[in-house]
Amino acid sequence: MEKERVEIRMQVLVTKGQKYWVAICLNHYFAAQGSNIEDALQSLMETQAAYMICNLEQEREPLHGTKAAPDELWELFTESANPVNKNMSVKIPKEFQGQKIYDSLANDVRIIKETAA
Repeated sequence: MEKERVEIRMQVLVTKGQKYWVAICLNHYFAAQGSNIEDALQSLMETQAAYMICNLEQEREPLHGTKAAPDELWELFTESANPVNKNMSVKIPKEFQGQKIYDSLANDVRIIKETAA
């Protein structure tokens, strides 16, 4: 029997903080930082994967307990004129997937120049 494939799409806002770049997943309100944009995005994907694995280990839905980011961040995202043509994905290891295959995909990444938080 073939496993069901579940694709989790994310809209990501990236902004420069005082010292680091910050990547914020607006759909599930995760954030991570890095010394550059690529590092921040990679850190965000790893953070989400770890969260999903913890939930799957507890036999919960992978994004149990998450909520969308506040409206102000969505507005910044919508107004951003700096979309990045970037698809990043993290695959959850098979031993944590059960009857479904979870693929997490950051398919809409936008960068703003001012601090978002």
